[in-house]
Amino acid sequence: GTITGYTSTTVVTVNVTTVKPAAAGFVTPYACGTPRPIGPNAPAVVGRAVGTSMVVPLADDGTFCVHSSSTTGVVIDLYGVYSATKGLPFQPMAPRRLYDSRARTTLLPAGSVVTVQVAGTPGVSKWAKSAVLTVQGLTPAANGTVVVYNCAATRPTASSLELTKGVSSSNQVQVGLSSTGTVCVYLSQPAHLVVDVSGWFATSGTTRYVAVAPFR
Repeated sequence: GTITGYTSTTVVTVNVTTVKPAAAGFVTPYACGTPRPIGPNAPAVVGRAVGTSMVVPLADDGTFCVHSSSTTGVVIDLYGVYSATKGLPFQPMAPRRLYDSRARTTLLPAGSVVTVQVAGTPGVSKWAKSAVLTVQGLTPAANGTVVVYNCAATRPTASSLELTKGVSSSNQVQVGLSSTGTVCVYLSQPAHLVVDVSGWFATSGTTRYVAVAPFR
């Protein structure tokens, strides 16, 4: 579909979540009308909801298709777009830790909202408008979700990371920053939280993203 102000969108960043699969397998998003690639794939794991961040090229009509190797529910959340005419350059960096709750003796409680400063921290421009983060949910006490979002916005329903009781997991997110350079992280269940930054978007960025059909 058309995203306001980004009619020339050619690639999207999405979080693909497999839910209640009947058997182990995978799902593969790809541009409709093109040969289905071998990968990248989002795993489907019996007994778990698993989310995988993916960058997906679009067909000329703005669509992408999703192939599933097994019977499963699939949830797709949109996090960002790449456009030939709008947007900011990207600046990759060596991953650096921004937040680690393991300094405390207990898990963060259910319903916690953690504010993490991103822009202006070492290696990140103070003018950064969005960032690439890796979010880890460690030793969760129950199944749930983690949502990473711009602190200036209402918390969305989109999921950033699925929590499975007793299982540590991680996912990458590309997320917009507030005017003060922060993101907020919501946990629906008790867990430890780790947030790392590996890149940011700003006018001073040195690289641009060019999508290709995936190949092995």
